[in-house]
This record gives sequence, structure tokens and C-alpha cells, in this order.
Amino acid sequence: MPCKVTKIVSFNVNGLGSHIKRSKMMSKIKREQIEVAFIQESHLSKLEHDKLKKWKFNQYSSSCPQSSKRGVVILISSRFNFECIQEISDKEGRFVLVKGYLEGILITLINVYAPPGSEIKLFKKVFELIVGEAQGTLILGGDWNVRFNPSLDSSNPHAPGLNKITKNIKLILKDVGLIDVWRELNPNKKDYTFFSHPHSFYSRLDYFFMYQKDFNRMINCRIGVMDLSDHAPLYLEVVLGYERRVTSWRLNTSILSTMKEQISQDIIDYIAENNNEEVSPSILWDALKAVIRGKLIGYSANLKKKRNEHLRKLQTQLQYLEDAHKITAVTNLQLEIQKKKNEIDEIFSSEIQKNMVFFKTKIL
Repeated sequence: MPCKVTKIVSFNVNGLGSHIKRSKMMSKIKREQIEVAFIQESHLSKLEHDKLKKWKFNQYSSSCPQSSKRGVVILISSRFNFECIQEISDKEGRFVLVKGYLEGILITLINVYAPPGSEIKLFKKVFELIVGEAQGTLILGGDWNVRFNPSLDSSNPHAPGLNKITKNIKLILKDVGLIDVWRELNPNKKDYTFFSHPHSFYSRLDYFFMYQKDFNRMINCRIGVMDLSDHAPLYLEVVLGYERRVTSWRLNTSILSTMKEQISQDIIDYIAENNNEEVSPSILWDALKAVIRGKLIGYSANLKKKRNEHLRKLQTQLQYLEDAHKITAVTNLQLEIQKKKNEIDEIFSSEIQKNMVFFKTKIL
């Protein structure tokens, strides 16, 4: 089977306790065809993490005893043939390790959330896990709440220099042969993954790390927009597995309300053109179903394309505004940013309603 590019995201979601927020985040992940997601600050209990399986993802999580704090989860699309051979989770909701075979390829995934002010012992635990347990291709990601290069990783011109903990982390990363993927691709670029509203400055706090030896698997790494959280998602594209299996088609019933007249006319036209004595009713019926199915797929694809184009346009506009705000910090830009976020939020809210009908289920 041919190799494929696997889409991975690391995303501090700032809480998924709300049913609506949870659905919007998962809708975003599904829409963007993410196959592996590293989620930080889920603020969910073990039981609540299990509910994420509803979106056809296998989940491996670490919850804080106080479920309203911390929480990390790794989501792996059920479309993948993934055999988990080891799972290690922190009891405080700060990291989770998953090791297994993805389409026959051995990988280790580690998702880390380091709360602000974390001590060096947390990071040492993570590095001990890497040295002792990691096998195959390693993908290490998450919100580390550190700036490795204050002059590049912060918009604050008065950002303090590296503290002792950050210096130690950088040294250990170098010793074990791990590289900051985004910075490796953008050695001198200023960009950020978090905006602090109280302090009105940006920081790059979210990372993907890989072994230097695996860097040839890397296709791309980019920072997204802060549309549903105060953190931007960090996207990574790597060659890990093989082309996914073809799945069966299901009717998107949400289009029936708007396409009813068109579909009815398609049926009338087809029968008028093909209903003759040479074709039996059963063959005519089977052929009609195939034709209408094809038309429905086409209509659905066209509507989806238009929705996605509109969303991409809004996200591009949001990216432009955020980029300008990162440089100028003009208050009016922040108002425009919030306006675009609201428009994007409306799209995800609408999609949730459609999914409720499509999957015939309730929001958990």
C-alpha cells in the first residue's frame, strides 16, 4: 500500500466541559481531516474523555482528580488500523504516552501539558519516559508553557531572558536528539500560538518535537488561527502510515430540506427518459437509485465546498488580522478579531445542529 501523509494537531482547547464547546472542537478536527490530535487542558474526567469516542476516535487520556483542571488526551482516528501496546498516563492530567503499531509502523506519541510555573521534575519525568519507553517514530507535542527564544517567541519587547528551568529543558532536548520542528523550519521567524488578554502580548508556547533521524518523515508544520481558543492549533504533517481504507457512503440528510424540489425533478426527468417497455421496473428502480445517489453526492460535495470556502475565507481574514495585531497591538484590531471569531463560531454551531440530525444522536 502507498504511504500517506498523516495530519496531526496539537491544541490547547482551554476546556471542553461545555457540551457545545466539545462539539465545536471535534467538528473542527473532523472538518480539517485531522487523524491524530494532541489535546491539552480538556478539563474532563476519565468518563468524559471516553465520550469523545463518539466522533470515531480512539482516545488515550490523563485526567486531573479535579476534572475542571488540566487534562490531556490523544485522539487517533478509528479509520487507522492502530494496535496499542502501551499506555502511560500521569495522575495529575499533565501527560500521556501511547505506543503501538499504526498500519504496522511502530510509533510513540506523547502529549504534554505543563501548567504555568511547572518545576523541572515534570519535564524530567517526560524525558525519562522518552529514554525508557519510546520506540519507533516519536512524536512529542503539547503546550509546554516555555519560550525557548524570548526575542523570537514573544511579542513582549521586555520579555525576560531564559530562566534556569528553560535552559535545562533546552539542554536535555539537545542531549536526547530532539528538535523543535516548527523552529527548525522557521529559524528566524516570529510567530506565536497564544495570546494573553490580561497582558496583551503573544507567545509561542506550543510545540512538536521529533528525533533528528526522523525529520525526513516531516512534510510541514504550521501555526493555525486562534478561532476557538486563546491558543492557536499547531499542525504537523508527517509520513507515518498507509492510505486509509475506503468507507461506505451515507446520505447527508441535512441537504434534503433545501434540495427536495431539485431531487424530485431529477426523479421525474429520469423516469420520463428511461421508463419504456424495454426496461423492467426492478432494473429501472435500481438504476434510478444509483443515478440519484450520484446526484446527491454531487450536491453534497458542492454545498460542502461552498461552506469550506466560506470558512477558509473567514480564517484567512482572521489570520491576517492576528498577524497585524501581533505586530501592532492596536485595540481596534482586537475588536475585528473577535468579530471574525464570532462568524466562525456561527459556522461551527450550525454544523453541530446538522450533525445531530445526520448521526441521529444527542450532544453528550
